[in-house]
Amino acid sequence: MLLDTLTDIYGFFLDNLKTMLETNLLVTPLARAVFVFFFILDYATLVRGKGTSPAVEEARTMRRSDWAWFLTKEILFVGLGFVHLALAIAVVGYSLMLSGSHLVACARRSKFKVNLVLAWIVAGLAKYAVPVVGVVAAVAMICLDTDPSAWSILVGASVAIAAFLARSSAGLALRRLGPREFSMETALKAAKRRIARKTPLAFKVMLLTCIVGLPAGFTIYIEANVGIRYWTESIETPDGAQLSTDVYRLWSAAGPQPVLLLRTPYDKGDLVSTGKDVYPLLLQGYTVVCQDTRGRYASSGKAVPFVDDARDGALTVSWIGDQPWCDGNVASYGGSACAITQYLCADEPTGALKFQTLIVGSPEYHDHVVYQGGAFRKGLLETWIRNSMYLANEPRRSTEYSDALAWYFGHQLKDAAWNSTSLSMNDRYAGVKASALHVGGWYDIFSQGTIDGFVGYNYHGGPGAAGKQRLVMGPVGHGQFGVMSDFFNHASSLSFREGDTSGHAGWEAEMRDAAIKGTPINWSGPCVAYFLMGDAEHPTAAANKWHYADQWPVPHVNTTYYFHGNGTLGSAAAASNQTVSYLYDPANPVPTRGGNNLNQIATLEGDGLGIPAEDDPTRVLNFEGIGPYDQQRAGNIGRCEVILFETEPLAAPLSVVGRVSVNLWVASNCTDTAFTAMLLDRYEDGRCYNVLDGIQVMRYREGPDHVATGMAGGQYYRVSVDLWSTAWQFNTNHRIGIAISSSNYPRFERHPNNSLPLTNHPGSFNVANNTVLCGAGAYNASVVLPTVAL
Repeated sequence: MLLDTLTDIYGFFLDNLKTMLETNLLVTPLARAVFVFFFILDYATLVRGKGTSPAVEEARTMRRSDWAWFLTKEILFVGLGFVHLALAIAVVGYSLMLSGSHLVACARRSKFKVNLVLAWIVAGLAKYAVPVVGVVAAVAMICLDTDPSAWSILVGASVAIAAFLARSSAGLALRRLGPREFSMETALKAAKRRIARKTPLAFKVMLLTCIVGLPAGFTIYIEANVGIRYWTESIETPDGAQLSTDVYRLWSAAGPQPVLLLRTPYDKGDLVSTGKDVYPLLLQGYTVVCQDTRGRYASSGKAVPFVDDARDGALTVSWIGDQPWCDGNVASYGGSACAITQYLCADEPTGALKFQTLIVGSPEYHDHVVYQGGAFRKGLLETWIRNSMYLANEPRRSTEYSDALAWYFGHQLKDAAWNSTSLSMNDRYAGVKASALHVGGWYDIFSQGTIDGFVGYNYHGGPGAAGKQRLVMGPVGHGQFGVMSDFFNHASSLSFREGDTSGHAGWEAEMRDAAIKGTPINWSGPCVAYFLMGDAEHPTAAANKWHYADQWPVPHVNTTYYFHGNGTLGSAAAASNQTVSYLYDPANPVPTRGGNNLNQIATLEGDGLGIPAEDDPTRVLNFEGIGPYDQQRAGNIGRCEVILFETEPLAAPLSVVGRVSVNLWVASNCTDTAFTAMLLDRYEDGRCYNVLDGIQVMRYREGPDHVATGMAGGQYYRVSVDLWSTAWQFNTNHRIGIAISSSNYPRFERHPNNSLPLTNHPGSFNVANNTVLCGAGAYNASVVLPTVAL
């Protein structure tokens, strides 16, 4: 029971430590300094010996013992305010109100009445306006739910007002009982002095000892029993880079423990910023290791994102396994970039890595992050590498941004240069021995990567990995849906309720304990949890709920819908060849309106399309949005370069669960171009939401590892556009739509419609006359939907 209480106290301390240091420890001493200034001003300007009664002089005289107590009291006030934001607000408010009282007392002794008037104005602000405004503002923030600290502000301001009123009431009562010449302040001072004189010296010594000794003793005791021991190590790589690595253990931890590893490019932090996050893990019996990846923050070396993480991660796992505080078992965790760093070292050779928590990441950096369908993911990479990497890095590495982009465009083909960033190349999955939980979102930037990671580990992994994986795919993205609606002609966006997650909420702890501690686990149960999205306003029995499966892909039937020249999708192929053509001008691309994007607003290089960035004249801003948006309202449906194919209204709900591909026969007047496809859900009222989208650059139509021959005018080429995967139910009376075009900017870089090297600075634009053949027999165009019966 005592340890539980101490743990709660220490956890509270860690949760508030950042605020305590950055806010409380700033405002509390500042407020007390203001009080001390006006207190000393009041007593320094007191005119003694000129009509002042001995009682007043006696009451207001400060002896050495008084100054000692005064100093001790100030330390106590600062310490009290340090503990919590509410107490800091209380100390600040109380100090300001007392300062106002001392200011007025001082001004009353001035021979200039204007000083008294000014003092009353300032004191009125300090004693009345500021506290009242604080309370009103806090109540407003609580009602509007705009600031989680509003309750602390309200409580603190209320306590300050109550304390000042209690002090004033006591002073008024004591003044009535004392000599006529006593002011409220003098009466309080005289009362305190009488109490001090009657208090035995032994009690004073004991009180002072308790004030100083008890907090110090309690701090030492709680630190020894439930506190964190924290230190930094440096791991040297073979090429001389130093990987800064923090180790967290409980002081009470005895002997070796299993280790949880986080490798991050986003600053491993320190005890102040990271302690509250790792503390629950330490209480579970783990040592936690946090590391800045190469070239990031406290680690040295040159950083090109993820190129060195396979070697550096494996080296770190090996180093951990050799430490006396490690029992030989390592688990890793983290999301986004911190999941990619885990994937890339999953085949580390020591076998110490037993479990991974992989949240929204990918084991295939080329295909899922940099070059989807051969197209550069412009909005994602130009924004992420600049804002989250280059500008955020401390100390900043001046060439980090340019080095990364130069590396990408120097290695457009998926060749041996990408070996370290891919688990599918050279059969690296076979070397994975870790059980893992793979967590992703249907509108996440790495949605297909999360699924491919699960499939690779579960069905192609080595001992310890094969058959010991679980996958969770939810109705989320890498950011919030709907933020850009006002910028997209007020296009509505869908929002999906979370649903009952109890079926998989405990998977991580269960799997980690099984892998690290050997606790029993049932591997024969469902290993896949997926959220079936659907009509967000009129959910049917099977839509907008979690479903569970024993495998991925789930059992399904491939349902094919064929394109017809009249703009329809049908279950039968066209009876004759028909063509649909459009002009694609790179100078006027189809704008991105939602989808699997990282950023609501992309920050692009200066030659990109968008509006000038106010904070950086070398950049432009382009609005992308995240998730499903009404493409009809947003203006993408109806453009002359967007060809739409739709089914008739569905007679019954149709559930699509799995990977979707669009197969086309295409021609162009250019030697190279690109084709995009978007899967749409058309509501009865005309709204049309993007479910999936993809792109395929024609020079990479035969695969990302080589360049295909250029297109010849008048010749048709077979191409498949991979739309990645979803779980979506098209409701009764909805239509399934496929939009075909050649751009989706800035989600993907504009294709210049020529065979020149592709870069993030395309030039020499050509206008492409692109054609889709909706043909009979072998020349049919179609979309293949994996449908399931639910």
